Amino acid sequence: MKTLVITREEPIDENLKKIAKNKKINLFHLPLIKTVPLCIEGEIPQDYDFLIITSKKTLKYFRQIDKLDKNKPVITTGEKTANFLKILEFSQIIIPSNQSAEGIKEYIYENDLHNEKFLFLRAKKGKSIDVPNITVIPVYETLTNYPDNKEEFLRTINKDTYILFSSPSTFKGFKDNFNSYKEILRKIKVIPIGNTTKKELEKEKIKIFTTPEKPSIEEVIKLL
Repeated sequence: MKTLVITREEPIDENLKKIAKNKKINLFHLPLIKTVPLCIEGEIPQDYDFLIITSKKTLKYFRQIDKLDKNKPVITTGEKTANFLKILEFSQIIIPSNQSAEGIKEYIYENDLHNEKFLFLRAKKGKSIDVPNITVIPVYETLTNYPDNKEEFLRTINKDTYILFSSPSTFKGFKDNFNSYKEILRKIKVIPIGNTTKKELEKEKIKIFTTPEKPSIEEVIKLL
């Protein structure tokens, strides 16, 4: 039976368990990161034209949602973040075809928006978006987590083990947890959630099994 190792912080929800069960895939939760909110000092700018939010965690930790203009367009990545923005009643949500920080930059330049003002709410250490007139406000910090089930994970490794790195931070967390991380990953089929994470893995010459077209665990399960 195939095993897919999930490295994100959030627990595996019932919907994912159901999808995996239908595909006869076992899900193993190995949370390699944890997030903590940051104190935001100063006023939130109000003169921006576009808001950029690429993670549900940003919305979870940002305590000043009421200070954002929900009628201004929001550029985001991922259906789940977009759906959460809809729940919060943001009216104009844009998802670039390339769902990454680089994809957002491409969208801005392709649509001649580079002279607009952008407000980017994100993690303390995150992928930058190289456009002029952008204000970056860190909302939370991502730290390495050291899970109690590391030894259990090592015992589960076989030819049918897959590991999904859901961000560059989860890969860093793997390296922090396992000194012999390259040797371990040679025994596992490695899947990055998207191109940004893929590039981080390739820097270390980690062999990539596949990358989903859409950055979601559901899409990864479909590929197995």
